[in-house]
Amino acid sequence: MRASSPDRRRWTVLRKVDAMPLLPEAKQALRESALDLLQDPLVRGVAIWGSAGRGEPNPRDLDLVVLVPGKEAWTRRRLYCGHSIHLQMRGVARFRAMNIDRRQTRSEHRPAFADLLVLWDDTDSLATARARCRRLCARGPKPVSRWEQGRLQAELTALVEEMQALTGGPAACALHAAHVLSRCIAVHLRLRGAWVPERKGLLNALAATDEALAACYQHAISLLSKPVACLGEVRKLAAKALAPVGGMAGEYEVFYK
Repeated sequence: MRASSPDRRRWTVLRKVDAMPLLPEAKQALRESALDLLQDPLVRGVAIWGSAGRGEPNPRDLDLVVLVPGKEAWTRRRLYCGHSIHLQMRGVARFRAMNIDRRQTRSEHRPAFADLLVLWDDTDSLATARARCRRLCARGPKPVSRWEQGRLQAELTALVEEMQALTGGPAACALHAAHVLSRCIAVHLRLRGAWVPERKGLLNALAATDEALAACYQHAISLLSKPVACLGEVRKLAAKALAPVGGMAGEYEVFYK
């Protein structure tokens, strides 16, 4: 007897999940979350992205793109089998407008979208966005324009100056310094023509190209509780990140597009 459409979809989704190289606990959490989403009549499509989509066996969390009607754009976190599942709820109209029609996919999301594992998609939006991002990734990162160089130079200079003003308050300085360090790595990668990953993958991306420099960032992170010492390290790292455009700016004027 031929399986009904819901049964066939359930079998297809679970087969795709079971084929993933995940540890048993993570795989079970993903199975349960997928089965829950299958029961929701509003869900039009689901895809796995992030570290699990790239094939890591033990990701810190599991990220799912969930398509629903309308222009929704919010994230829901749920726990399954002790694992954190991030459901990024996106309205079909909004998703298509940003990633297909207007083509405004953020540069750090393009490699992740290129690795999407589509569990099901009634709209064909996920597969279309994946194919487009794969073409973009094959071309390589977009060249850095002179306008972008000036903007990054101004941004990093301003962030370091703001950190200097906060050295009297250790807690505020530590919070700001963590943001400055992540931007230093992103600017370093961008100015050298590399893909800029999401924030949690920045240090790993830097280590893949320059282990010594990545160690310097880890040393700066260890000094977050010592504002003055941390500021000294951040200045050095910001100067290295901006070396292709002459280091941090003195006086500057930047026009934002």
